[in-house]
Amino acid sequence: MILWQQAITGLKNITSHPEDNIRLFFSPGRVNVLGEHIDYNGGWVMPCAIDKGIYAAVRLHDEPLIRIISQSHNEPCIIPLKKEIVSADFTGWQRYPAGVIFEINRLVKISQGFDAYVVSNLPEGSGLSSSAALEALIGKIVLHTSSIHTISDRQLALLCKQAENDFVGVQCGIMDQYAVIFGKANALMLLDCENIEHEWVPFESYPYRLLVIDTQKPRTLAGSAYNERKMQCDKALEQLQRIKPLQNLCEAELTDLQHLDNYTLIKRARHVITENKRVLFARNSLLQGQFIHLGELMYQSHASLRNDYEVSCKELDAIVDFTRQHEAGLGARMTGAGFGGCAIALVHEKGLERYKEQLQKFYFYQTGTACLIFEVQPSQGVHEYIPA
Repeated sequence: MILWQQAITGLKNITSHPEDNIRLFFSPGRVNVLGEHIDYNGGWVMPCAIDKGIYAAVRLHDEPLIRIISQSHNEPCIIPLKKEIVSADFTGWQRYPAGVIFEINRLVKISQGFDAYVVSNLPEGSGLSSSAALEALIGKIVLHTSSIHTISDRQLALLCKQAENDFVGVQCGIMDQYAVIFGKANALMLLDCENIEHEWVPFESYPYRLLVIDTQKPRTLAGSAYNERKMQCDKALEQLQRIKPLQNLCEAELTDLQHLDNYTLIKRARHVITENKRVLFARNSLLQGQFIHLGELMYQSHASLRNDYEVSCKELDAIVDFTRQHEAGLGARMTGAGFGGCAIALVHEKGLERYKEQLQKFYFYQTGTACLIFEVQPSQGVHEYIPA
C-alpha cells in the first residue's frame, strides 16, 4: 500500500466518517547540496525539497482541538484550541506541530478542529529535515482548513522556524523550513538567509544521480552540539564586529580570523566563510553545467565540516572516502546538522549499481551496520495532494 493510502486507512481506523470528507496533504524532506551550518550565519545555501516526505490524511470536526496521530509514534499529539498552548505539555515529536499551531494562533485565532493521520518515509534524525517537513505540513493544513489567507508562505516558513527555536529549543536557521515550503521540481534553491530571498538554479544532472545515504546513526539536534556551534559562531561574530562592521559571520574574510582569540573560534569561522563562498562557486558551476567542479566542492565542504566545524563522524567519513575512491563517484558530503544522519553523493549512472553494491559492503565492513541508499529528485514543496 502506498503512503497516501496508508494515511487514509489510518485515519479511517480512528474515525467513523465517510472517506469522501478526507483531504490529503504532502510535505517533502530536503537535502542541502551545499552550504551547511550557514543559514543561521546569514549566508547562502543551496537546498532542494525531495520526493520523499510526509503524507497526512485530514478530516475536519466540530471539537475545539486538533488531533494528530503519527504512524511512527504511540502517543498522539492533541492540541486544545480554547486553552493556552504550553511547551511543557508536549514531549518529543509532539512539540513540532504544537509549536507551529502556537505560533499561528498568536497571529490568527484558529477555530477549526481536525484529525490528521501522518505517514512518513523520511527517517527521523537523519538530516533530511523530517522536523521541518512536519512543521510545514501542519502549518499548511491549518491555513487551508481554517481558510487563513493573511499568512503568506514566507511568513509560514518564519513561523515554523520560530516554533523550532522557541517551542522546541533548537536554534536552527531558516533554510529547512523555507526549502520544504518553496521547493521546486528540477531545481536547486539558492537562498540568501540574511535577506530571506531566493533564486532557482536548474538541476539537470543527467548522467549523474543524486543519492542519499542514510548512516542509520540518528542524532537529535536539541541534544547534540548544534546549539553549541551556533553560540561559537555568535561569539566569533561579536569579536569580529569590534574591528569591522559585519551583519553576519559570512561577510567576514579569512584575513579577519587573526582577530579571534582562540583556535576553536578560528576553525568555526573559517568553515563558515569558506562554505559560503563554495555555495556561490557551485551556482556558477551548475549554470555552466560543470558537475565535476560541483563534485569537488562537495568534497571540500565535507572536509571543512569534518576538520573545522567538527560535526562529522566515522560513518559519514566512510561514505565520503569511499565515494572519492570509486570510479563512478563525482562528489559526496554529509548533509544536515551532522553527528550522524545522512550523506549525499553525486554518482555516474553507468556505475550506479556497482557503486551501491560495493558501498554497502564497504560500509558494513567499516561500521558493522548497514546503510540505506536511495535516489532523490528536487521536488515541489508542501501542498495539498490530489491523487492521480
